Amino acid sequence: MRPRIRFSVLPFFLLLLLTYGTRFFVPSLLLALGFLSYAMGMLALLALVLFIVYYRAGGLYGMGLVALSLLFLESAEMDRKRAPGEHYLILLLAVFLALPLYYLVVGLAPLMPSLEVTMVAALMVVLLYLVSRLVVAEQTK
Repeated sequence: MRPRIRFSVLPFFLLLLLTYGTRFFVPSLLLALGFLSYAMGMLALLALVLFIVYYRAGGLYGMGLVALSLLFLESAEMDRKRAPGEHYLILLLAVFLALPLYYLVVGLAPLMPSLEVTMVAALMVVLLYLVSRLVVAEQTK
């Protein structure tokens, strides 16, 4: 039997590469707890998001960090559960829809109440992911 490839390693190292030398490196490094437990990984993701909001590092960079972190945590969970390859494709699509979604929110920002654009986009990405996860759950029944 061939050993299974762990896809979650790729987004984790890409995240570390993007944050190396910045103040976000340590919270990104804490995301390694996601290899052990989904709950600990989500707490580390929360810490990273708080750092991003506190240091006002929004924009495409902040959104990309949140998207990569979410991609890492969910793919690590899928690695643990030995999910089929189609689930990884759905996850990739849902997470990378964050980029056009971010620009949509930036375009709508003048019409919206005064909220942080990155925060609204991050919430929309999480909601988009939750919807896609529910769709996958329904398909696997």
